[in-house]
Amino acid sequence: MTVSGSFQERFAYYPYPHKNALKLMARTGSDVNQRFGETWVYVDATTGAPLGHYLPTGEASGNTVTTWLTTLHIAAVGGLPYRIVVTLLGLVVAVLSVTGVIIWGRKWRARR
Repeated sequence: MTVSGSFQERFAYYPYPHKNALKLMARTGSDVNQRFGETWVYVDATTGAPLGHYLPTGEASGNTVTTWLTTLHIAAVGGLPYRIVVTLLGLVVAVLSVTGVIIWGRKWRARR
């Protein structure tokens, strides 16, 4: 696997002790969300030989779509203006839900 550009190690851990593999996570140019690195490289814990990798964008369209949806869902792109818009939309949904229940309750009581 070749990762072009710079990368910054996020963390490494030992999720598969029975396979003697380390999972290295890093932020790379393939990441949409620069707050959380989503590029994974699996290496043999003894030899350091690469065992596999996962790129969040560019290789598989399903991974790219999932990465973008997750990033938009947690408002990790667009900076403060996007977070404000997402917050306001969330408040609108909550207010519409509450007013819908209130209107339904009034109609329900009027029918009785």
